[in-house]
Amino acid sequence: MVKYSLKQIGFLLAIFFCFSLKAEYILYKTNNQNEISALTQEEHDQSYKILIKYQFPTCLCYQDQIKLTKEEDELYKKSEEEFIQTKLPENIKIKFVPTVIYELLFYNFYLESKFTLKTSFIPVLYKECLKKNNIGETSCWDYKRYLIAMAKFNEDKNIIDIHYKINIFILFYLKNNNLFDKKNLISIISSLIKNINNMFDIINCKRLLVFQYGAYFQEDRVNLSKIDKKDIDFFEQVALVEYNAHMLGDILLFRGTGGNDSTRNHRLSYGCSFLTGLLRDYSACPYYYFSRKKIGYALHVNKYKYINRANCYQLFFIPPLNTLMILSLAGELFHVSSRIKNNVNISYSGVITECFSGITNAREFSIDAITRLCRSTEEEFEKKFQDYLNENVVYIKNGAGLQIQSKL
Repeated sequence: MVKYSLKQIGFLLAIFFCFSLKAEYILYKTNNQNEISALTQEEHDQSYKILIKYQFPTCLCYQDQIKLTKEEDELYKKSEEEFIQTKLPENIKIKFVPTVIYELLFYNFYLESKFTLKTSFIPVLYKECLKKNNIGETSCWDYKRYLIAMAKFNEDKNIIDIHYKINIFILFYLKNNNLFDKKNLISIISSLIKNINNMFDIINCKRLLVFQYGAYFQEDRVNLSKIDKKDIDFFEQVALVEYNAHMLGDILLFRGTGGNDSTRNHRLSYGCSFLTGLLRDYSACPYYYFSRKKIGYALHVNKYKYINRANCYQLFFIPPLNTLMILSLAGELFHVSSRIKNNVNISYSGVITECFSGITNAREFSIDAITRLCRSTEEEFEKKFQDYLNENVVYIKNGAGLQIQSKL
């Protein structure tokens, strides 16, 4: 780990505003004058199916179906965005939006559309997909069956429809706030948080007025929460480390602790975004802990290596869900977990922590290097985790400005 100097920060920010960022994709099209416009519903639905097939982590559901040439594999290793672009129709484009921007925009859209944008079907549909494939809500003993269930979840027409609506909202916002000119990122974060808190106050007033009539708030069972304006610094730092991750071809796993973590007694929970679980599982949201402890960390995981089942795959379970879904779900299997030694059977909050096997269970692999890990002791497993943590961690502190420790 190193600390950014002021010169490095200036360099990073200069590049930050000139390139695509690690996070979510939005879909759009351009005309002959290079003007940006939204896709039709039909164009979006076709493109969405391509997107979830190749974008990490939803692509994990489709690995048995994906056969890449050597050239395609090299391109994907170099840039997921460039690779996916080659799979889309020529007139349809994709664009990275930083995850924190995407999440804040989603929350804005959710609050603005509270009585029309119904997301309560998402956890219901999720549970139905698990049940039909004989998967528990808190544990899973058949990973392949879990992937089949999540593929059905990803492809549901209701999920596609809400993704289409949010895509249009975000595209409209980005065009009108010049984020495509990449000059206003930090001010946009502040503006979005201010707008969220203003709407939150207004909606809470309405909630009191319509509560007796069985408002949609009751049916949806969401946990609406303000974002403390004192935590804006966190969001700015997260945007920067997300950019760093994108340059490395990584995703980030967030956890609101000081980093003194161990897999000895129980598995560890991570968010695969900063606001994971925001609507229905706020106590599982990384920001919830960052805000209270004023410190947390992000852990780099290389997407290409994870897909090819390198050491990071053996250490962490990453659910094949996009940002829209992880903002709207609750429970255990919707967020990232560290794996544990397979023959350890420890109950943590009523959940059997060996629900996903760790690096000590490699029965599905024939590669000698992985098979040898089957003989790892609990101490060896813990050492592998600690080594990975030390080599791939980024600490984020409130009030630290952009003076953060980074892997770069």
